[in-house]
Amino acid sequence: MSMIVELLPRPDASLRLICFPWAGGTAHSYLEWRDHFPSETIELLAVALPGRGARAAEPAYTKLSALVNDAVEALLPYLSAPFAFFGHSFGALLATEVARALELRALPAPLSLLLSAHPAPGLALPADQATLSSSTDGALLDGLKKWDFAADSVLADAADPELAQLMLGSIRADLALREAYCRDAAAALPSPLSAPLHVFVGADDRSLDHAALPAWRELTTADPGDFSITSLPGGHFFVNGPTSAALLEHVCRRASEALARRPV
Repeated sequence: MSMIVELLPRPDASLRLICFPWAGGTAHSYLEWRDHFPSETIELLAVALPGRGARAAEPAYTKLSALVNDAVEALLPYLSAPFAFFGHSFGALLATEVARALELRALPAPLSLLLSAHPAPGLALPADQATLSSSTDGALLDGLKKWDFAADSVLADAADPELAQLMLGSIRADLALREAYCRDAAAALPSPLSAPLHVFVGADDRSLDHAALPAWRELTTADPGDFSITSLPGGHFFVNGPTSAALLEHVCRRASEALARRPV
């Protein structure tokens, strides 16, 4: 299966929005966005990671560098048109590092980085999140409550123990990548990117320190007006549910603004 899934293909679109999933998430985690996508000129794509969903039979990544390299290779056919990245939670880190890899390889880079529900690289993880990937199932499930995973269908529908273990396995794999990345980033802050950077967060998200979100500003060399933080109603998974339409309005507006300023 391809690493890139076209959720809302539009051959005449002027911009591509490429989405990166949260820990344990799939490309289809963004499927419901199709129902209220506000723009007819933007097409919607998502990254499909192994170890879950349609790629459940494939082993999950154990090195973020390998994941980033494979994502870059998978994206090559999609770089001919302008694009923006959206990443939620773990996906925010992944989107950031794929953007960095594109810049380092002098490939087309995203016009805008739209990042949701994650603290900036360089900040140490809270103690209760720093080693969550290696905890017992019970401790992991308890820790995931801060991310409102109990309300997420990924776990709510996992009545089959074997399916539950598969889902927890993909979450563990992504959390392990996150933990290692954040340890390294806290020791040596990654270099800033050139793209505008806009951060989104659920007002009731208990998984992060909202006051520390301005630290994302250090990750972009864009003008001050090309950095923003937007708080919307909801918890960690405000990206789906009642607030998703409002989020999409913000996301598509920011992406379209970046497209309008793109040099001809």
